[in-house]
Amino acid sequence: MGKRRCPLAIPGSRARVLERAPIFRGPLANGLRFFFFLSVVAAAVFLSCQTSDKESGGGLTPPARSQGCKGLEDRLYRMMNASDPARFAQEQSIYYSRGLVRVAIELSGPDASLPTGYEIQVEARAGSSVQALIQLGELCRISSEPEVRSVMVPFEVKPKGKVTDG
Repeated sequence: MGKRRCPLAIPGSRARVLERAPIFRGPLANGLRFFFFLSVVAAAVFLSCQTSDKESGGGLTPPARSQGCKGLEDRLYRMMNASDPARFAQEQSIYYSRGLVRVAIELSGPDASLPTGYEIQVEARAGSSVQALIQLGELCRISSEPEVRSVMVPFEVKPKGKVTDG
């Protein structure tokens, strides 16, 4: 019998003819299997750590919440549940001082009034948008009021160049 040739060998070439080798047998294959197993375990551990970060308020998505805070932005909800709201506010660039947080309230219409019974320090109002300082603990209740569409962190406007009157 002649030599077994690889079916993909180019006829007439002077390259060595490789014989078929069992790929998934031997010590190399066992090493590959072990590496794959470790990769799966590492991925599972990594994902479980990511989930615990999210539950503690450090992730990108908030923990599940009740319908009572339906109009509240996720960052504000996570801030309410954070162990250190001041640190969370600083990390997220949210104004927070002495228990008051700066928010933008979107009302149901331009003629809608702010809900009563809350300490709301209005800083600015334009149509149905209100920028105000509110106690952190009242955000969820205010966001669930019928005349309030949403409560979110206001956009911060930073000029690029020199600001002049005119």
